[in-house]
Amino acid sequence: MWLIIASVMLLGMKQTVYTLMMANAAVSILWNIVSTAIEQPVMNAPLSPLTIIRVIVGLIYPIDVLIVLTRPNIKEAFQRSF
Repeated sequence: MWLIIASVMLLGMKQTVYTLMMANAAVSILWNIVSTAIEQPVMNAPLSPLTIIRVIVGLIYPIDVLIVLTRPNIKEAFQRSF
């Protein structure tokens, strides 16, 4: 639900929402990696193919957000609208 609201607000070109989306993407990437790293020793098993797929799928959206929002022309557009 948060991502839907934030994505709609992002269309309004607000600097605050831009910052929140960047922070959300960074936290999401870190959370995905750290949770997988913590989960594996507890399970005492090597990385299964399903775990690898889950990590990859979980990283697709936040990495895409970081790629798109850090493009120079998009970054400039958000700075001008503020």
